[in-house]
Amino acid sequence: MLAKDIVSSRLETGISFTEFTYQILQSMDFLHLFKHHDVRLQVGGADQAEKVATEPHKREAQKTLASEMTVFVHGEEALNDALSISAALFSGDVKQLSAKQIEEGFKNMPSASIGKETMNLVDWLIETKVEPSKRQAREDITNGAIYINGDRIQDLDFEITEDISFDGRFIIVRKGKKKYTLINLV
Repeated sequence: MLAKDIVSSRLETGISFTEFTYQILQSMDFLHLFKHHDVRLQVGGADQAEKVATEPHKREAQKTLASEMTVFVHGEEALNDALSISAALFSGDVKQLSAKQIEEGFKNMPSASIGKETMNLVDWLIETKVEPSKRQAREDITNGAIYINGDRIQDLDFEITEDISFDGRFIIVRKGKKKYTLINLV
């Protein structure tokens, strides 16, 4: 119960015994109904429905505040860039990003540098330390866990060339669902 936001946030400002024990009492009430009346489902009351409805409203308010502050501090273009970068990362579709957006959006993510020469994907993944071994690289490629600039690559003979990079500067590797690495071409 202490992990619940509704309880933990109130501990500092003060919470009544009734409020603190509400969940326990509600659980005991349901247990009684289950044992004596074969009740199998309890639906939240109006107060709980109101709490659920309040949460999306709070999230929307936070988004609006964040957008307004970004525009105020950094300008409209920075907000648009941030929204584009976020959308691309959540969808996995990074192709629409510019090199500038990639540089900004990936600056705090893992990165590596490598030369611009053409190289087999398996060797390239080892060289950039995205993969620890050739065996693991081959397995991840074959299983569809490797994405280059948003495209799933399952061909062990795929060649990495400067042509697939963003402005001859960057290649984005995604391993699995969320592990991104920015490769800087030097």
